[in-house]
Amino acid sequence: MYRPSWYIEEEKEMVNAYFNDKSYKKTLYDYIDEHASEKWKKYRDKMDSIEEKYLKKGIIID
Repeated sequence: MYRPSWYIEEEKEMVNAYFNDKSYKKTLYDYIDEHASEKWKKYRDKMDSIEEKYLKKGIIID
């Protein structure tokens, strides 16, 4: 599925920050949920709902 460049860049920044933050003890997914921008979260939710809709029809989107 298409992901815009701003989405990918923000995701990379969060992943790098997670692995550089030695004091953070939760999972990567928890870190992203706490540190992602609202724009990033809304786009992720939109992609998840589209994927879910197609999965119900038996279509796998990557």
